[in-house]
Amino acid sequence: MDLIQYDEINAFVNVRLDHQVLMKMPLGYRQQGNIMLIQQAVYGQQESPFLRQKDFTASLQGLGFKPTRGEPCRMTKDGIIVFFYVDDIVFACRRNKRQALQQAVVDLKG
Repeated sequence: MDLIQYDEINAFVNVRLDHQVLMKMPLGYRQQGNIMLIQQAVYGQQESPFLRQKDFTASLQGLGFKPTRGEPCRMTKDGIIVFFYVDDIVFACRRNKRQALQQAVVDLKG
């Protein structure tokens, strides 16, 4: 069995929020009466991990991966298994599927 492990950089900030979030400007950036409209999930937001999982699951499904029953963070496609938890991702396959696995990773990054 071959394994490929990834740690996605800035996983949360690559996910768009599904509702409006307003925030005070940080110190050093404040201008009287201005606030920021946050459009991407940020670290520390309660819903960020859920939004990240939802977004990543949709990306995998777009590539043909199917969820496994009872485990929302494990998906399969043609002998390739992917496990993920927030920004940690592990792909697994038999050696004869390694090229298909590498292509799935390229497609996911694309």
